[in-house]
This record gives sequence, C-alpha cells and structure tokens, in this order.
Amino acid sequence: MGGKHLKTTIRAQGVKFTKERREQAMETFLDAYKSSGNIRASCMASGIDRQTVHYWCEHYEEFAFKYNEADAEVDDLIDAELLRRAVHGEREAVITNSGKIAYDENNNPIYNTKRSDQLLMFIAKARMPHKYRERQQLDATVNMTGQVHTTTDAIAVDTRQLTVLQLARLKELAVEIRQREQGQDGND
Repeated sequence: MGGKHLKTTIRAQGVKFTKERREQAMETFLDAYKSSGNIRASCMASGIDRQTVHYWCEHYEEFAFKYNEADAEVDDLIDAELLRRAVHGEREAVITNSGKIAYDENNNPIYNTKRSDQLLMFIAKARMPHKYRERQQLDATVNMTGQVHTTTDAIAVDTRQLTVLQLARLKELAVEIRQREQGQDGND
C-alpha cells in the first residue's frame, strides 16, 4: 500500500458530474456504505474517489446527513456483531486429534460454541464505564511543601493523562504514604 492511491473514480479528472449522475452516485455510495461499512469499496461501487465524499459532505447538507446516518447504521451493525460473538458465540466443529471432524453416535457432526470473553469485556467497558473502566485510586493530599497526608476522601487519578515525571512523583508519594502507614501501625 505504502502511499499509493488506488483509483476508484470512473470519470476523467476535471470532468464534473451532471446533477442526475451526482445524485445517482450519491445514492449508490450510500447504499454500498450501509451494507459494507467500507468507504473505499463504496467509492468503487459508485465510481467516485474519497475526496468526492468529503466534498459532498461539506457542500451538500442532505448527503452529509444521510452519510452520518449510514455511518451510525454501520456502527450499529458492528456493535450487534460484537455482541453476538461475545454472548451467543460462533459454532465450530469439533476436530479430532487426527484433524478430522468429530461425529456423534448418530453420525452428526459435533459442534462447540465459542464465545469471546475479551469482546464481552470491551462491550462492558464501552457501555458501562462507571463499572468496568480501568482506574487506579490514591487516597492522599499533598500540600505546597510536599508533605503527604492520608485522607478518607478518595481522589480518582487517570494515570493515562499523566507525564512520566508526574507518574514518578505519584509513585514517590505512594511509597511515602505506605511508609507512614507502616510506621503508624508499628507504633500501636
């Protein structure tokens, strides 16, 4: 692939669509996009290139609206397929050690249903981030002099947003808190 642009348009460069041909190409593109979810394949089906799609989105409000609707439909199709694979799974034939399909006593192929726990977790994190997002919690306050005091109020810290230096400082604070708590436990 490496930077090569695959030509998808059927008209010569600089030649404009007639209104009828443009409307037909728009409809063909949208129908293809709804069923495939693939912009390049939809461009090929309608004889246009990707830049034309961007141009139409910017200059034709109705097309932009229909494109966004089609995009949402594709998202829904993907969500439904992910959920189906995660919850209902895929039927797979049982294969014997010799590499052949296994059969039951009535000579019917034996199938197992393979579900995806990983897909299910992705869906859970997306739909219920309050329950399943990955988070770390540090219960501490730091005053301007750098002194650390533990507190009962929890502060959620999204460590993905911190710089390397901030993470290092956070680790130092956590070690300092642990040492203080261990010191307090030892004085009882």
